[in-house]
Amino acid sequence: MTQNPSATTGDDDVPASGPERVQALLPEVRHGDAAWLRYAPLVFVMNAGSGSNEAQAVRDTITQVCENAGRPLEFVLIEEASELRARAAEAAARAHERDGVLVAVGGDGTINVVAGAALAADVPLGVIPQGTFNFFGRNLGISIELEEALQTLLDPCLRSMHLGQVGELNASGRQVFLVSASLGFYPQIIQDREYWKQQLGRKKIVALWSGLMTLLGEHRTLRLRLRGADGRTEAVKTSTLLVSDNALQMANLGLPEAQAIEEGQLVGLVVRSTSRWQLLALALRGALKRLTDDDRLERFAFDRLEVAVRRPAPGFRFKVAVDGEITEYASPMVFEVSPQPLQVLVPWPDAIAAETREARAAMAQEPAVAMPGGVAA
Repeated sequence: MTQNPSATTGDDDVPASGPERVQALLPEVRHGDAAWLRYAPLVFVMNAGSGSNEAQAVRDTITQVCENAGRPLEFVLIEEASELRARAAEAAARAHERDGVLVAVGGDGTINVVAGAALAADVPLGVIPQGTFNFFGRNLGISIELEEALQTLLDPCLRSMHLGQVGELNASGRQVFLVSASLGFYPQIIQDREYWKQQLGRKKIVALWSGLMTLLGEHRTLRLRLRGADGRTEAVKTSTLLVSDNALQMANLGLPEAQAIEEGQLVGLVVRSTSRWQLLALALRGALKRLTDDDRLERFAFDRLEVAVRRPAPGFRFKVAVDGEITEYASPMVFEVSPQPLQVLVPWPDAIAAETREARAAMAQEPAVAMPGGVAA
């Protein structure tokens, strides 16, 4: 039931409407009722887009919709990509101070950094998807239409979800991922995709064409040792290892492990093929959602997975694609479910985007496939 704000204080001095009323009522509303999310200040983190009419139009729409709804808001604008992490942390601290919500405006890479800041500051996360694929937002049923996504912020349902984490096994600190983290040829696909996007524009057809060209190139074979939470290990030879935390991504490939992600686990995919033509055939089967019975792909659900390269060369570092951004880690690495959940603002069930409803309806209910050697949790 929606709480009636006027019933929360009984204070005749509370303004009748507008941001001042919201601010006056916020401590009372938050105390003991999640309805406070309908009144909490919104702190938006987004690219400044210097000189871009499109970025200014997005800010203008956000401002108008929020002000019409009487919601306090502020922007933390990112001028350079290198300052995103620091500025996201500042914005998260600001949201915490104001009992507010931290909102990421952008693609999955931007949302990744802002989500990590929200998790560290223990504030809820809102999302305005503005990227190419928008896997995270689409997985949660958040519309890619700006005004519809804003309505989710104004009248949200709160979802608690565990994220994936990746990092060096013997180092402190982990980087969260919302969609996937992978090593092998997939990071090369990301690098090539970004190069061609800069040349030809940020369009899906450019990304798909670039991925095809990379698949047809040369690929390095990785010789890895995988160790599960139960301590058992397995040696694998692969062209890529992908760890997914996104049910929609798995459902789009026709894989039943989408259900394991919905239940709070991560899913690992090990590509056994190294031939470029077999990789192309595997990609085509994925596009047709026919990977379930393909023995060139091993799939397994887990809570924690250690990954080490066998006989590493001096100074060897894994190149890892984390939600579309490239980083490097020394061996051994670890992938695991975050111990602390993130609170995310999502649409109410009857407002979830049609694509997400269809994908969830199509998710097979069979259990995830365990990798030989007991790596699955």
